[in-house]
Amino acid sequence: MNVILTATVTKLQARKEAIVTEKDGKKGQVTDIEEQIKKLEAEKELYEGEIKSLEAEGRKITTNIKSLEKMKLDDSVKEHNSKRVLKK
Repeated sequence: MNVILTATVTKLQARKEAIVTEKDGKKGQVTDIEEQIKKLEAEKELYEGEIKSLEAEGRKITTNIKSLEKMKLDDSVKEHNSKRVLKK
């Protein structure tokens, strides 16, 4: 009976050591994933900043296009009016 108990204790100790090793490995994986998450969050912030810059540039272009279209319209109205004045 003593031999069986000793063998069982030995097996349990081996399993306990295996658990510690496996746990340490999992902790290492968690640390690696957390580092990847930090890098990805930093990259995400960079891209979000670039998106905001592009959106701002797009708004400026839209405003400039509207201004130029208005200038074209104003210019064509002035041209039309000046032709009317010349005909009178």
